Amino acid sequence: MKVIQTDRDNIAQAEMISAVAFFGQTDFHLGGEQFERAYEKKKDSAWGRTYLAIDDAGNAVSTIACNDYTVNFDGNNVKMSGIGNVATCPHRRRQGGVRACFARALADMVEQRQYLSTLHPFSNSYYEKFGYASVSPVVKYRMPTCHMPYIEGGTFRLFEKGGSVEELRAVWNRFAAHYNLMSVRTAEEMVKYREYDPYHSDRQLYIYYGPGGVPKAYAAFKKVEYNGRPSIEIPPEDFAFADVQGLRGILSIAGRFSATYEYVTFELPQEFPVELCLPEIVLGYPAMEKRYCGMARVTAVEPILKMASYRGSGCVVLEIEDGMLPQNSGCFEVRFDGGACSSVSQTDRTPDLTVNIQDFSALILGMYDLGAYLDARGLSAGNADLYKIFYRKGCLLRDFF
Repeated sequence: MKVIQTDRDNIAQAEMISAVAFFGQTDFHLGGEQFERAYEKKKDSAWGRTYLAIDDAGNAVSTIACNDYTVNFDGNNVKMSGIGNVATCPHRRRQGGVRACFARALADMVEQRQYLSTLHPFSNSYYEKFGYASVSPVVKYRMPTCHMPYIEGGTFRLFEKGGSVEELRAVWNRFAAHYNLMSVRTAEEMVKYREYDPYHSDRQLYIYYGPGGVPKAYAAFKKVEYNGRPSIEIPPEDFAFADVQGLRGILSIAGRFSATYEYVTFELPQEFPVELCLPEIVLGYPAMEKRYCGMARVTAVEPILKMASYRGSGCVVLEIEDGMLPQNSGCFEVRFDGGACSSVSQTDRTPDLTVNIQDFSALILGMYDLGAYLDARGLSAGNADLYKIFYRKGCLLRDFF
């Protein structure tokens, strides 16, 4: 199986595979003006890199797309590749096309210093084969609007079409700084908000300013129906808050809808202490639903270990197994001092802990408390310093591709 990165001459094959796999529609196969229009439209969507697996007979079999982002990891800006459009013609599935695409794409990520990769799975077990682990759990809350906090301090602004997006971007990036995998957004990535028009849209976007006029939070409110009752929801991609004051401020807008809309639905990171932020947590409310927002994997172990945030000082030996990227496999001696890595080196020493790449990825991103992980796997820590490397952190994936 040969894998190529597509260009103008063969992008049609990838688009046709995707259309057949997902019962979609495409004009790429028509040629002429139809192809030109489809290509220009696709080009404007900033599709990143697309890979195409071709069998020995020259037939296109599978495709995947890589979308480039910069995300937060333990206070560092790290390049990340988001995987999307994973597709195979139905009659050619289970023949190794997607695996071949992943092998090429992951190798290219390492070469381009994209040390993290994420995706939104249809099946966790399927993508675990490529080294990805479930991350980014959130809790979806549904609460009566009348139970939202009422904030007297601060001010609010309804965002109107053509408005400046710099305040939105500032809030988003302050929010992102608290969570691994959150994207660091540029001005260009916020341009879509300039088209938000509360007078010709299904949603209204508000900004909350704390005392002193500092933007603290923003959220879009969308009209929905729940149990036959008019309600509102906050789409997670249009929701960011710099701190707890910002969260309380922007949720107070929901309370001001209470005369007309009975419930509000919103999502928060799993570890967020909502009971410390809202005045009314009553028996039967809120309705809560836990869900996962995606999967992630580390593509380059050594750079990630060097950038990670540690607790205090110590030294551990980790053995990591990565079937897709052999350079990640082996024993690594990690030394750290004052919360920062001082060295990472290959070693022949006996490991304190052996993990596969998906478990390592989940642990270093902060998905689990190490004690709970070891209990679940039937393992024990060979070195107490492991608890200084692997501990719970905020982890949130908010980009969809």
